[in-house]
Amino acid sequence: MKIAYLYKGRPDLSVMIPDDVTERVMVDAEPGGRYAEEDLKRIAAVDGIIVSTEPIQDQLLAAGKKLKIIQRMGVGYDNVDLEAARKRSIPVCNLPGVNKEAVAEHGMMLILAVARGLAWNHNNTAQGKWERKMRWDNAAV
Repeated sequence: MKIAYLYKGRPDLSVMIPDDVTERVMVDAEPGGRYAEEDLKRIAAVDGIIVSTEPIQDQLLAAGKKLKIIQRMGVGYDNVDLEAARKRSIPVCNLPGVNKEAVAEHGMMLILAVARGLAWNHNNTAQGKWERKMRWDNAAV
């Protein structure tokens, strides 16, 4: 099986491809989400696409005559033209829940930052002010 890896600003992706994947095609979208003709010719021979945030649109799907599957390396489908894939009977998969822990941690961090007046206290400290009454102690502030 020949797999195309689409990467947007991810030169490290080539290091992450498993060693047992011998057939690989690396392409990157041009500005505006279009692909170069030489990349489209390379896509014609692939069976599957693994993609992060690169656009998957009709131009690319039309070039992929042998495409059997598209795998997103993320949660959503916002960069994939699902209707164009459906018309060609190409299933599109994603990784549901892949970042749920990071989102939860980020949410907790923001709650604590607001509750403890992080931005206010940081700005005061950066300006050389050290107030005895901290932001979270002063409801009137």
